Amino acid sequence: MSSIDLSMPNDWARDYEDFDFLHSLPFADDELMMLVGEFNETRLDPKVVLKTENQRNMGSCRGHSGSTGLEWIRSLATGQPSPQLSRMMMYVETQRRDGITRDAGSTIGNGIKQMIEVGICEESLWPYPNSYTQQRPSNWRAVLENSAPNKIVSAKQIKSYDAMRVFFGSNQGFVDCGISWRQSYAAPVVESFSGGSGGHAIALICLSERLDSQGRPYVWMLNSHGLSSGVNGWSEWSPKFIEQALRHNWSEFIAVSDMPAAKPRKFSLEDWKSKLRV
Repeated sequence: MSSIDLSMPNDWARDYEDFDFLHSLPFADDELMMLVGEFNETRLDPKVVLKTENQRNMGSCRGHSGSTGLEWIRSLATGQPSPQLSRMMMYVETQRRDGITRDAGSTIGNGIKQMIEVGICEESLWPYPNSYTQQRPSNWRAVLENSAPNKIVSAKQIKSYDAMRVFFGSNQGFVDCGISWRQSYAAPVVESFSGGSGGHAIALICLSERLDSQGRPYVWMLNSHGLSSGVNGWSEWSPKFIEQALRHNWSEFIAVSDMPAAKPRKFSLEDWKSKLRV
């Protein structure tokens, strides 16, 4: 197993979480399962597109999960790699909605609201600082204008692995995830879930080529604890792990897309690989 820094903060701020909002979101499962047989399932290698980041000593896992997920959605929509989006804007502006004024994490629900209502600007306009601050950049109007194209349209609860498989296999978006955390969940390959201590926000990105004994694909998870987590920041979560995590009373899995209704997309990474000279 890769070396993992046990001192890394997680900081999904569950005590501030707007569970009423999250649980008011519509369910994606029935709509997604209607797509079965209507598309060719896609399994991708997202490592050629998304950059592994390190939240370092900040409790900004939510900022990383949200900005990474938006980068993936933008890449799916445009067919080319997204510019890096601001981790700190995602973190701090979610905290403002939470009413949190210190480096103490942030929530899934208010992060979703930020993505729907405002979006996230590019990292160049609001860089990730060496130390925590809630101060906004001086060019705030430019930040808001740059954020607007990166707003999402759809956020829905997802309650089964099968629905998640359809969501990823038809290139809909990413799954915004908050779970009870153990460092073992950041291993290169993770087979089972058994709860944990503390909460962590992460982004689930797409299906991997790895299959379980039933022929079901694993799911790529990108962590925010740097290259020492998993394999260069990436882990593959098994269908069993996801099914167990979905049943846990701490878990929140939200399917996030830029489309108003789920429908398949044609998509390939070959052009990206060529541009990136992978």
